[in-house]
Amino acid sequence: MSLPPISLRQLRAFAAVARLGSFRRAAEELNLSQPALSQAVRLLETETGAVLLERNTRGVTVTEAGRRMLSTCESMLQSLEFTVASLRRNGAEEAARLRIAALPSIARQIVVPAYRHFRAGSAAAALFIRDAVGEEVIRMIRAGEVDFGLTTPPRQGAELIVHPLLRSPMRVVVAPGHPFAATGATWRELAEERFIFVGRSSATYEITASAFRAAGRLPRHFIETQTAETAACMAAEGIGVTVLHARNLDEMAHYGFAQAPVRAPECALEIALIRPVGRALAPASLAFWEFLAQRSAPEAPPAHP
Repeated sequence: MSLPPISLRQLRAFAAVARLGSFRRAAEELNLSQPALSQAVRLLETETGAVLLERNTRGVTVTEAGRRMLSTCESMLQSLEFTVASLRRNGAEEAARLRIAALPSIARQIVVPAYRHFRAGSAAAALFIRDAVGEEVIRMIRAGEVDFGLTTPPRQGAELIVHPLLRSPMRVVVAPGHPFAATGATWRELAEERFIFVGRSSATYEITASAFRAAGRLPRHFIETQTAETAACMAAEGIGVTVLHARNLDEMAHYGFAQAPVRAPECALEIALIRPVGRALAPASLAFWEFLAQRSAPEAPPAHP
């Protein structure tokens, strides 16, 4: 059985008249003219096939059919008002929420300091940071789990908006007194050393492995560790040599390593702001994206040996 075309306007008109016992007061409350209000009630009675209200010298009386209708009508209106209020509240929270994925070092060095300045100059927005390796950041962006991410640009990303943010040169990291500390090293020279790779899922691993392949020589002896901090610590102790990007090294200087340029060829970690094409950002996320884009630095300051 199909429902008659009853409108929200008709239900509100009927409920107001029944509650107030007056067409005049109901019209004032709803900001309607009395003729418009009367017409809405008449249409509702026509659609239900029942007399819902009776006018008399004392005002308006709700009929038995009207009392049944009023009970259902008030329940529906209250439920609708609650749902609309909840959706508006959730929409406001969504609009003020920032969901961002980033490489761990970029989250520390870029996202957190930028958020502090961003929050000081705008309405407070809740920040949710998912720090992860590069491929996982891209996966979360594509899946809609975050609004945007900061990571290395993917090789294939036609469906992504990519805004270059910074470039951080790669540096040789060795123990103090190692010959490379004074001269730097080529990738072929690094391949002759015990080389410390950082985890295979990291952007640093991809850069170093690609550079060795391009140089036509892979390290004969190598160690693999999960984090850049462990690699830097091992290099400082003379266990091997490694290559890390310059922005990481400022945070790890207390390990006491030496650093020098990578030669022939030089390479760098490139970081971009990335989000899906065609997916609108909430106001807070769009504002933070633009804030980060305006603060982009093409290259990290050169580090010193």
